[in-house]
Amino acid sequence: MTPEVTLQRMEMISALTLLYEWGVDEVMLDSPQDRFAEVEAEIKAAVPSELPRKMRTRSPEGRAEEHILPANGGVPAGAPVGGAADLSETGLLARTAMHQLKAHYVEGAPILIVGEVPDAEEDRTGQLFSGESGALLERMLASIGVARADLSFVPAVPWRPPGGRPLSASEMQACRPLLQEALRQGRPKRIVTLGVTPLRMLCGEKLMLGRARGRWVDITVPGIEGGVPLLPMYHPAQLKVGPLIRRKLWEDLLSLRQSLQSEQ
Repeated sequence: MTPEVTLQRMEMISALTLLYEWGVDEVMLDSPQDRFAEVEAEIKAAVPSELPRKMRTRSPEGRAEEHILPANGGVPAGAPVGGAADLSETGLLARTAMHQLKAHYVEGAPILIVGEVPDAEEDRTGQLFSGESGALLERMLASIGVARADLSFVPAVPWRPPGGRPLSASEMQACRPLLQEALRQGRPKRIVTLGVTPLRMLCGEKLMLGRARGRWVDITVPGIEGGVPLLPMYHPAQLKVGPLIRRKLWEDLLSLRQSLQSEQ
């Protein structure tokens, strides 16, 4: 085997390893397949009329509590969240995922963190920021003197799409009411989005994370008076990309620390 062939093989292995680390765990077909059209009739028959969901909160005494959300995509009847979730879209995600990720609230939390599309470990455990991503996040927060246990967490979407693929535009639109309602229940003082998915769901579908990150913006959350400050950041899993991402993440953490110190 010539050195050139060996190098090409090593490059292919490195590329496949990188794809696996980023959550690509499914071989796609050569031609596009409309899975939504194929299973639409089956979903309508399979999805029950009620899909209860649990969300964790904290009572005034500090006890953890769970609330069952109603079946209309987690949006109470009459709640001003811009419309109920589209069950034809969310139902497919719920059907193919292993677990539904639950929001976790801490009363008076200084930060509410919105995660990315669930990775394989989160889907297996049903827990936000489990495994390596959770460990990296804890180290990031500890570097600015913040403990994970003091913060609230919300998933951008409760279910992992097949193969961990990005959400489609229609799926983002269908899941946005779920995220808005989760934020309304959390009553955040400030929001930190990790990754591009929550940024686009809350601030605009065409935004690029590389340009938006590190800049505080005020967003409107239906059901909450006034604007809520939001800081877009890279996801902990992106630390592997290289030193440039790590430097930018550190800059954003310093901005977050400055915001926290300003209210003390």
